[in-house]
This record gives sequence, C-alpha cells and structure tokens, in this order.
Amino acid sequence: MATIKEQYLEQHTEFKPPFQKEEATIIIQEQSSQPTLDFALALLPTLGKVTRITHFRNGQKVRYYTYVETVAYKLFIYQGLASNYNGEGSHAFQSFLIKVGIPEEEVSFITKSNGEDVAVIEIAL
Repeated sequence: MATIKEQYLEQHTEFKPPFQKEEATIIIQEQSSQPTLDFALALLPTLGKVTRITHFRNGQKVRYYTYVETVAYKLFIYQGLASNYNGEGSHAFQSFLIKVGIPEEEVSFITKSNGEDVAVIEIAL
C-alpha cells in the first residue's frame, strides 16, 4: 500500500528535492509525455521495486520534476510527467503510477486538477 502526501508551496524555492540531479543514476529530460512514459516504463524491470516517488510541479512556470527511488537506482525525470491539469502529461504520470503499483483510485486523486499550481507530491511504496 502506498502512503501519499501532497503539500502546497508558496514558492518554488521551498521545494527540497530528495536528491540532486547530479546524483541520479538515470535522467530522462525534455521529452514529450509519451516518449518520457515509454522510457520510464522500459526502465522499470531494471530499476526494480520503486520505494519512493517525489513529484514537484510549478504550473505557473511549467516545471515538472519527478524523482523515482529504488533500492539501487535514482531516476530523475525532467518534464514529461505532469499533474494538476487535464492533459497528456497528467495522463502519462497516471499511467506510470499505476504501473509501479499505486491503485487507480488513488492515482486519479493525485493527478487531478485542484487549482494549486506549486506543490510537491510524495509517495512511499
């Protein structure tokens, strides 16, 4: 079962990433949503069990960062997976979360549009 926490932030600078981009074992960056999803899903068998996902969004600046942690690897996804709007990026993020084992009813809650532009979603698996 996943533990999910969403926190709204006043400023982008309040976000403290779980690891720095330079610490990532693998980086997927600046791809459109479908290629990002395809790459991320193709990596899942190699990555192994996902233990934590941290997703930051700043809808005002169109910035989406997703940090995926496993026992052995750290995956950083820059853009491509999004939340808080009804579009391809949110659908890709939903698909990714379902594939890592988060129930669909929880996923729709996580990625739905709620009006809060700057937020961080933390998921422990």
